[in-house]
Amino acid sequence: PDPNHRSLLHHPMLPVLASPALAAGALGAALPPPCLCIFDVDRTLTAQQGSAGRCAGTEEQGGVVDTAYGGGTLVLSDLAVNLHTTICAACRFAIISAGPAGGEGSLERTALWRVLGGGAKAGTMPAWTAWPNRDGRSPFVVTAPEGRKQEAVPGILRWYERERRTSIDASAVYFFDDKPNNVRPFVGSGYH
Repeated sequence: PDPNHRSLLHHPMLPVLASPALAAGALGAALPPPCLCIFDVDRTLTAQQGSAGRCAGTEEQGGVVDTAYGGGTLVLSDLAVNLHTTICAACRFAIISAGPAGGEGSLERTALWRVLGGGAKAGTMPAWTAWPNRDGRSPFVVTAPEGRKQEAVPGILRWYERERRTSIDASAVYFFDDKPNNVRPFVGSGYH
């Protein structure tokens, strides 16, 4: 693990706290408008292969191959393992990855689906689609060019509206990636 890399779990945009939306629902109060948290895969939802024993909060997924950065056994990041304790727990989820997330039908995609709440957030796992996803085929987009991930967001919003009858305002979209060159293009886009 890179000692200069701050865990996304402790990023100021993703505080670890009880979800106000879930608390409001339990009390019968009006829920806030829906939000969407979009995650990169490699080194955001996943950690370096072989790092589980050295990086706190990570979990190795035995028997699940992660093909990124030379390959190895999939290690879920601190963020992925503890996602249910963050403010994003009350949001819908999506993925925009430069990589293939293990490829079609992979155990890696199934593991990531489980991390994102499995059927609880979005019913059955939709098919994953290649970038740019303009027609809104899926909330899970792979092979997105670095620096252009924001172009897949409108399709993801269309998918949620069409498939889940959930309209999500652009101001309630939050994107998380380990690379600044993927985050910068979101500035001024209406998304966070």
